[in-house]
Amino acid sequence: MSIFTKWGGLLAVVGLTVLGADSSRSAAQDTKGPATPPPANKMFRVLPGETVNQAAKNAAAGAQAYAAEDAYKDGFNPFNVSNISGSPSGNASSSGSGSGYSGGSYRSPWGGYGSSYSGYFDGGAGVLNASANIMDAQGRFLISNQQAVLMQEAVKRERLRNKRRVFDEWLYERANTPTLEQLRQEARALELSRARNDPPITEVYSGKSLNRLLDQLVTVQSSGLEGRPVKIEPSVLKNINVTGQSNGANFGMFKNRGKLDWPVGLTSLTPDQEAKATRKQIEGLINEALDQAEKSRVDNNIIRGLRGDVETLRQMLMKNRFDLDPNVFIEAKKYLSDLDDAIKVLPEASKYVNGAYALDPRKIKTVQDLVRFMNSNGLTFAPSVNGDEASYLALQRAMAAYDANSQAMLSSSQKPPQ
Repeated sequence: MSIFTKWGGLLAVVGLTVLGADSSRSAAQDTKGPATPPPANKMFRVLPGETVNQAAKNAAAGAQAYAAEDAYKDGFNPFNVSNISGSPSGNASSSGSGSGYSGGSYRSPWGGYGSSYSGYFDGGAGVLNASANIMDAQGRFLISNQQAVLMQEAVKRERLRNKRRVFDEWLYERANTPTLEQLRQEARALELSRARNDPPITEVYSGKSLNRLLDQLVTVQSSGLEGRPVKIEPSVLKNINVTGQSNGANFGMFKNRGKLDWPVGLTSLTPDQEAKATRKQIEGLINEALDQAEKSRVDNNIIRGLRGDVETLRQMLMKNRFDLDPNVFIEAKKYLSDLDDAIKVLPEASKYVNGAYALDPRKIKTVQDLVRFMNSNGLTFAPSVNGDEASYLALQRAMAAYDANSQAMLSSSQKPPQ
């Protein structure tokens, strides 16, 4: 019991001494002047998302605050590992498991855990740790910058590769895309095949098939290889219309000196007297134009008068369209369109009237003769008019037969000798 009494008295004396020292130190500090700055952040870290410059500023501010603070104002530093024994806190050093400071780390004062807590830094260590973090962040920044440069270069390489791919694709398309001339030649070949092998009747009547066969036969004749002659009947030849113009002009309706064969749709128009007078005036102007064509050129006033009268008939036909059968209306409308094409040929009607463009059966007896005549005068086949359809079909078959003979002869001439 006396032992506890002695230790208790000793502890009381030490406690009073410490309290007296603290009181005197506090009184001395009060006489020094202004209060000390707030304690610095001794656990300094670089915050997530913080820039390098901002971290450097924060580290400098922490160092200044730490330097201004009296870290030992209480007489000891509780985080200083050198203060192991005899501290005012009363923690004694011990070995093994237990309480107190040991090996530079703090053990639990309650003991028994067998583990130590580390990672506490004083102010100087915090500044150094912050500086290390700044250096590490700057290194990562430099690495990231170089990685960004490498990524930019990779993007440039991909752009160049894509540009080359586009160029290669363009070369491929250009090499495999047919030219306009190739397309034109292909279209002509298809048209020729169509004209040879039973073409549509409308293409025969319009002269399209005949003109395509004519182009082919002119080429054959120019090569010097001609097939077996194919005869053309005079009755067929007189119903074929030719033209030296490219504007659709057709002299076919004027072959009978202006004696027009009016369709039913144009002879039944109302008012009847006005329609009849208009038809008669058109026939009279045609005869007058052909008479002038035999001597010189046709007067332009006659041509304008004909066009005006044809337009008058067309307007009357449109007014009567609901009173006419559809087929009758279509036939009448086509007849007026053919009459417009016939009027286009009047400026050079003298060549037709004087026989320069006439298909004379005494001179033209075969398809070869017809092709030669058309080529030498620069003529093409004009569309058929009413009553010419059968002759156009017969001429198409004759020209197709002659073309087949010429192709057979051309093929035999190209065969190598046995």
